[in-house]
Amino acid sequence: MAAEGWLWALGAVILLVPVGLVGSYIWQAGLDLHAPRDAREYLELRRRGHEDVAGKALWIEARRFKGPLTVLMPGGTGDRDLSAELARYLAKRGRAVGDLTNDPNLRRRFFEAHAFALGDLQTGELRTLDGTPYRVECKKAQTSHTCQIGQTKAYSYFQQPRNDSSLYLPSGAQPKDLDFLPFLDGAR
Repeated sequence: MAAEGWLWALGAVILLVPVGLVGSYIWQAGLDLHAPRDAREYLELRRRGHEDVAGKALWIEARRFKGPLTVLMPGGTGDRDLSAELARYLAKRGRAVGDLTNDPNLRRRFFEAHAFALGDLQTGELRTLDGTPYRVECKKAQTSHTCQIGQTKAYSYFQQPRNDSSLYLPSGAQPKDLDFLPFLDGAR
């Protein structure tokens, strides 16, 4: 009998370990396996990426922000490249990349430079939450919505704004060749 119990335990371990590993991957997987309902959920899924410093910082602040929200998501080069670029940018200003998620003031400034208090972008003079004015030119087609935000061309991640939020992804070089909008003093 003792031998049978041991074999059952071994069989359970052999079965449960792979199931647990697959289950944890599905839980950790962000945008690879899930379709977000709105901009806040998109950021929640992005923050799951181990190397997505920008996604983590934006998610923390977006969940605190009440009301309509449009986010211009930094990047386009991948989480590692964006995090490395943010690290260089912050190092030149005496900061570490970890400060972006750990320092509430720095995180808020980063968020406010990339967010508008609007359900969706429209043509006109618009200001990000940090007060920076941008001339915005938007074009809507049947299946896409693109906007020129200052020097940045971006496209809407969603065909229609959802739950009073929208998300735009850059489709070209950012100002000063950054994959994000400058957010520290003297950077604009």
